[in-house]
Amino acid sequence: MTSPLSIHDPLFFDDDDQSIGEVRNSQFTEDEILGRMECLGMIHAFVTPFVLNAAIKLRVFDIVAHAAIPPTAEEIMAKISSSSSFAATAPAATPQLGVLRRILRFLSQRKVLRHVSRDDGHVGYALTGISTWLVRSRARSDYLAPLLAMEMHARCQASWQRLHEVVLDGGDAFDRANGNYFWDTGRHDAQFNRVVNDAMIAFSTATMSLVLESYRGFAGIRRLVDVGGGMGHSVAKIVEAYPQIQGVNYDLSHVITTAPKIQGVEHVSGDMFESVPAADAIFIKSVLHNWDDEHCVKLLNNCYRALPQDGKLIIVDIIYKSSDTFAALEANLDMIMLAYTTGGQERTPNEWEELLISCGFGGITFHTNMPTKEGVIEAYKMVELRDDEQERISRL
Repeated sequence: MTSPLSIHDPLFFDDDDQSIGEVRNSQFTEDEILGRMECLGMIHAFVTPFVLNAAIKLRVFDIVAHAAIPPTAEEIMAKISSSSSFAATAPAATPQLGVLRRILRFLSQRKVLRHVSRDDGHVGYALTGISTWLVRSRARSDYLAPLLAMEMHARCQASWQRLHEVVLDGGDAFDRANGNYFWDTGRHDAQFNRVVNDAMIAFSTATMSLVLESYRGFAGIRRLVDVGGGMGHSVAKIVEAYPQIQGVNYDLSHVITTAPKIQGVEHVSGDMFESVPAADAIFIKSVLHNWDDEHCVKLLNNCYRALPQDGKLIIVDIIYKSSDTFAALEANLDMIMLAYTTGGQERTPNEWEELLISCGFGGITFHTNMPTKEGVIEAYKMVELRDDEQERISRL
């Protein structure tokens, strides 16, 4: 047990040199006081996405990206005030430069923007590796703001208020808050359907570009079905890189009806829990983590039936490792699955293996050395499993 702080024990950071100062006769231990600071940081973590949302609506990142030199706060404010969108939404407004300065200071502290000393003596703002993904003029697939827009949507926000009820009585927090399951809501709410589709494009397409730079397993495939492929952007990337592939984008009818025409890709509507179109390879990206094991088994069994002997299953999804570079992001995504889905979860390598082997897939290989948070899992429709896979299935 940690002893109470004495007069000489370190405690707070000094504003001048960031060293830890002293506290006299504290009733708290050092761990408790530092823990309080950590706890406050967690409680107030909600601030960042709301400030990002405000900056996106004000076009701050677009203005910085298009400026000839890093713009000052005054120059950013002038661009905001002169924009047509500002005039339409707030024609009688009085721009508040002081408020903008505080937002810019926050974004700089979070390393979303950076200060640049200009030759004229003024300090301007420039993009960082974070804010480049929030510039609206980037290719749509590279623009992450739609993902933030989905997380800020009232339906998603309401789900978090019901998370504790899932612990007490099971079920689905999103359904409890909205009266519909996440993936069914788009059937009757066209606006939410657009928000989700745009978010899935933002979430997926840049990832596919990175996957295709590192993974070569699509070579030799003639017909590829992308199960739960949304608007078809992932399979489009694959077909672009491997023109010999006949691509099939397979998803629910209310998704497919809004999907754009894509050369080399056929859009097919249906329910993946009922059947999957036949192909010599099946691709599933960021779908299985949305569902519990029971639903995943239904889907994987349908994939097994749709494949020829030795047909390939390619999964791009989180491979949960609590100690790698993306551990915090993986943990956040696992909680998102808990809030928005019925039994969705991020799975460890062992959990993935058990799931796949139970459905008759073998030859399982994990490709985790990827420049993205997801990994690639290869599996095959097997007559005979490897010895280690036979041993694994005997224990299921």
